[in-house]
Amino acid sequence: MRTLNISLLALGLVVVVGRAEAQSYLPALTKVVRKAPALLELLDELTSQDKPARVKTLLKGALGEEKLVAWTTKLDVQASRTQSNWRGEVTVTMTVPAQVSYHVDLGKVLPSNLKYDSGKRILRVKMPAVELGEVSAVLKDLDMSTSYGRMRFSFTDHRTVARLKRELLRDDFDTQARELARGQQTAARNAARTVLQRFLQRSFDAARAEVTVVVE
Repeated sequence: MRTLNISLLALGLVVVVGRAEAQSYLPALTKVVRKAPALLELLDELTSQDKPARVKTLLKGALGEEKLVAWTTKLDVQASRTQSNWRGEVTVTMTVPAQVSYHVDLGKVLPSNLKYDSGKRILRVKMPAVELGEVSAVLKDLDMSTSYGRMRFSFTDHRTVARLKRELLRDDFDTQARELARGQQTAARNAARTVLQRFLQRSFDAARAEVTVVVE
């Protein structure tokens, strides 16, 4: 009871004098929090203030490529991780919208892939492989939820939750997104054939060359 009364007095001190003045009472407050650790989360909430983000962007380099983006698709990546111990389980569930691009590497179109029928003025092009490109997370629409079982709580297991979130984004997102994207390869190839044919045909049309392009 004595510890509870001291804790309530400390909490009242923060509320009454404000965050800035409460800094001078930090040593005394620290002793109270050690005796009543459950009070820490509430004190943090009352005294927390977010500072403006410090952002620095570094250009690491640029690379010229001969890739024709042929198709993009949107998908949702859903994954979860669970950690358990004698007190129960903590589960973090993630849903991340993503955009995946597919491209054709024009640098891989070789002369042996081209067959020209001069009589019919038809250029036949062997369709190159469609490659899976960048997987981009739409982080502004990221959704994460945490569930606690038995004797697991946010104020005791916040480090575990932070680790599970990092692992979901670092290890699971890209793997799951690419696995889902590979299931769209057939549709991507069909779309890429049309895109490549239009691209090549417009090039000949711009040069006023009476050639019909057929991508096979």
